Amino acid sequence: SNTVFTIDSLGLLTLNTWQHVALVYDGSTLTMYHNAVPVGSAPASGTITTTAGMFRIGNMPIPGSSQIFLDGRVDEVTLWRRGLTQQELDCIMQYGADPDDEDLRLYYRLDQGTADGNNPGLTTVTDLAGNQNGVLQGAALSGTSSNWVGGVPMAEEEAGFWLMLLLIVALTGLIGWALVRRLGPGRGARWPCWRWLPCCWPGRRWPVP
Repeated sequence: SNTVFTIDSLGLLTLNTWQHVALVYDGSTLTMYHNAVPVGSAPASGTITTTAGMFRIGNMPIPGSSQIFLDGRVDEVTLWRRGLTQQELDCIMQYGADPDDEDLRLYYRLDQGTADGNNPGLTTVTDLAGNQNGVLQGAALSGTSSNWVGGVPMAEEEAGFWLMLLLIVALTGLIGWALVRRLGPGRGARWPCWRWLPCCWPGRRWPVP
């Protein structure tokens, strides 16, 4: 409705630390979240009707003034057609959004290219929601600034690492169990697996038949 609503965020962000920031509009209130915790709100009204405006990331033009550019890094940008709950924001912050969610209109993971490497001509910003790819403008696309950079670590990536480690440990334990079975009584010493695999599960030991 061509009305500006403002929420003060002075002193909110911490330097050199990945943080999750979200704005949620539910039809009557505009609420700002920092790391999935509400930190400010303002009464708001009006309907978002235009679909012709440019969706900008890291740049805010001010009519009659110069443009403001973000001095920082951006990752995991999403645009939704409904107001999200605090629980949903917390989930997205930790695991990322579901590209197949019907209410997700734009999803830019910003994981193209090689972080801090040479990425000439790699200017397409892929929309995982499949609605509108973006275009990277004005970037040098080489070096440690003005380029594709390493993104925020997601919980699913950490979980994937620990799952792989767990599978390796389990496989190693089975091999050890097979070796012990092969040696057997009178054919060598019987070393319980847990003695040389102390990090399997705390408090759990691998029994040797």
